[in-house]
Amino acid sequence: MTKKIIMCLSLVLILPFQVKAQTLRLPEDGFMEGWEKIDKSLHFNRGGLYEYINGGAELFLEFGFEELFVQHYRKGNHEISLEVYCMEIPEAALGIYLMKCGQETPLPEIKARNSADRLQFMIVKNNYFLLVNNFKGEEKLIPVMIELTNETLKSVPSENPVKIFSFLPEENFVEGSRRIIRGPFSLQSLYTLGKGDILQLRGKVFAVSGEYTDSDGKTYTRIIVPYIDEDQAREAYIHLLSNLDPYLKTMEKGSDWFTFKDYKNQYGIVLLRKNIIDIKVNLKSKKGSRLNI
Repeated sequence: MTKKIIMCLSLVLILPFQVKAQTLRLPEDGFMEGWEKIDKSLHFNRGGLYEYINGGAELFLEFGFEELFVQHYRKGNHEISLEVYCMEIPEAALGIYLMKCGQETPLPEIKARNSADRLQFMIVKNNYFLLVNNFKGEEKLIPVMIELTNETLKSVPSENPVKIFSFLPEENFVEGSRRIIRGPFSLQSLYTLGKGDILQLRGKVFAVSGEYTDSDGKTYTRIIVPYIDEDQAREAYIHLLSNLDPYLKTMEKGSDWFTFKDYKNQYGIVLLRKNIIDIKVNLKSKKGSRLNI
């Protein structure tokens, strides 16, 4: 990958270009025969998100939450709900989706990327993340949930493909393991490198991660962080080395790399390459921690 291409892709990951979507329209009464709204929809902004998801709001805010709309629907004794999270940009919505969905189980009837079961649908399209909840888990309500989802998606414009995973090499990649990182909460769900914003993402830089297999068939995690320029990457690298978690023991280091061992006796390596920090963790052998130095 040439330096020019790397820098262009980095700008895509760092600059918070806002997607200007048309006004969201929640489905009205009768979106499916007999189904009606329960009361008015609820609306939560950044300051009020904790009122609705206290204990889980931090991750949404870190990725770039803007507003949430909640609407409940009922037919007789049956009830489902719709939650629509508007995020800053598509990368933010996709980041939340990937953190929440786990192993994807998509329904082909839904007209956007999704993971679904009888209790809950998770959907991502453009800069929106949607949840459709079936409180009793009634399978006969699945067609209603599908109709509610697709009706909501009609007001969400189509998006250009998210390209931030271009930094992850394809060789030995484990499908289904892609993740996006935008701060300490999303990073710590994968690995603890240190306290606070240890990678100096500052709510602007998007990092990506994925699982890979080594020559022995063992799995490890790779985190790649593209910064706006080499100076910012060097500053973040020095900060990481100086503030590494005390459970991580530095073993060897050079001017632009260092290796460490964690409390599980697994290994890691951090490489600085121009404006990119490339991190491998959960390596099962000391030999693996010297790969590609």
